[in-house]
Amino acid sequence: MNILLLDKNIYYCKTLMNAISALNKEIRISFIVNSLEELSYIYEFDLILADYEFYNTGLENKFENCKIIYLTEADNNEHALPKDNIDLIIKNIENVSKILSSKYLDTRLYSELVLLGYNASILGTKYILEALKIMYFSNDTSLEKSIASNIYPMLAEKFGVSTNVVKSNVNYATARMLKSTKNKELFKVSDFKTSSRIGVKTVLHYVLQKVKYAS
Repeated sequence: MNILLLDKNIYYCKTLMNAISALNKEIRISFIVNSLEELSYIYEFDLILADYEFYNTGLENKFENCKIIYLTEADNNEHALPKDNIDLIIKNIENVSKILSSKYLDTRLYSELVLLGYNASILGTKYILEALKIMYFSNDTSLEKSIASNIYPMLAEKFGVSTNVVKSNVNYATARMLKSTKNKELFKVSDFKTSSRIGVKTVLHYVLQKVKYAS
């Protein structure tokens, strides 16, 4: 999850970022900006932590699809969390993260696949989307070692088809994507540089890393 911190106090920004990193390794602040003008240059974030001085400044209208948590130094503000209560801030971030995971993950993964050049109307793309969701939520990193052995059987069971049907459709969708893609960023990552053949496993790993650990 990409978190943006909007606050004019540079010292507090650094303090909060370090405190959150020390208390929860799964949460990190990806962007720090000090004014509304700077937001024009940043697009990809899921949550905004903003100083209360930016309340009712149009921030909610500009980013109506993004959750905003306001922070304040004042006491008893029903619209904001106390800046010095790091535990409460983390708890609220975790709650937002859970909602994002269940509500927006499909859309985010789907968007990444379409950006790469996957055809949304092809059955193989549907299988790939489901494979990414399985990998995203699983704590078993061994699943990625053999997509065919570990992931395809799960997909076959879910969709009521054979593993060969899953494999052929996934391979077809990926082959079409690779043939048509104009996304040069895809071919810059190390996995692609060291591989003589770009396959499904590498593409899935690329998308998963981009969504799960985007910075």
